[in-house]
Amino acid sequence: MLLPLLLVCVLSVFVGDPFGAAAGLISPASSNAALASAIAASLEQRSLPESLTPSLTDTEGQNVYSIQGTSFLKQSCDPYNFMKEALDPKPCIYGSVSAKRTIVIFGDSFVGNWLPALNDAGKNLGYRIAAFEFAGCITSFVPPTPGVRLTAFARACDEWHAHLPAAVQAQRPALILAANGTPSWGVRGDLSWIQGIQRAFKEMTTASPDTTRVIVSISPHLPEPAPSCLASYFSSIQKCNLTYKPGVLGLGLFSASLIRDRNAALASHAILLSTVQWFCLKDRCPAVVKNLLVYADADHVTTVYSEYLSRVLQKALVSILRHG
Repeated sequence: MLLPLLLVCVLSVFVGDPFGAAAGLISPASSNAALASAIAASLEQRSLPESLTPSLTDTEGQNVYSIQGTSFLKQSCDPYNFMKEALDPKPCIYGSVSAKRTIVIFGDSFVGNWLPALNDAGKNLGYRIAAFEFAGCITSFVPPTPGVRLTAFARACDEWHAHLPAAVQAQRPALILAANGTPSWGVRGDLSWIQGIQRAFKEMTTASPDTTRVIVSISPHLPEPAPSCLASYFSSIQKCNLTYKPGVLGLGLFSASLIRDRNAALASHAILLSTVQWFCLKDRCPAVVKNLLVYADADHVTTVYSEYLSRVLQKALVSILRHG
């Protein structure tokens, strides 16, 4: 989205960054406690940091795609832009690319939320990261509605679901991570979604039923895109936060999505990799942490924030690999 010229010009008069961070990147959060402290401080911040990274001008127009993890995808592993690839899914490889041990992540565009963090973690841990991402194609293997004529995109999504299990099995992964950005469909709809995730894991582990399954819990969906909201409320950025009530069910609610993911992990004999604590504190989720823009739009995480989470994600993966 193009920001109004007036708002772009106004950005130069922001109050200084209270964290004292220099313009540019920040070292990864060292621990969950350090991250919680950073989020807590950010929830008290009123004005947009003058060293915001990436800047709001970086989010204009097509630039927004270059600042989120989906930009990591190559032409050979991008069925969204090259739908013929749905018939023969190929992963993008990150992390320690020549390692013998592999972690697979699959799903919709929320795979991109984790690629920068996984790339760093994979290098540090000595694992290949094999990423299968089809933006807009739901992670859950939910069958088509009978009698409904499918669009070309929907057919490609179904083809991808049909061919993905064999492609994943060929990687011989130690872990299979499912990343998902679909909000809750409501109580009845979520049951269907959970059944589809069970089916996905079952088909991907037919030849290796002991492979560890992991559901990466959904990350927040803000009420509106972070860049445009922050440009409108640069001196009252708390208006751009998400506030939710845990345990509440309902169509599209973040709280309901978290419950669905927990139930899906139980039903699928999978480990739930909770991520809400990396974005939220006491049921509030800021759009900015330190001087980092967390979201490129309303829900896709910026590359820099994903990299900021790389160390806490790495520690979570070590625990899963050790005890999974």
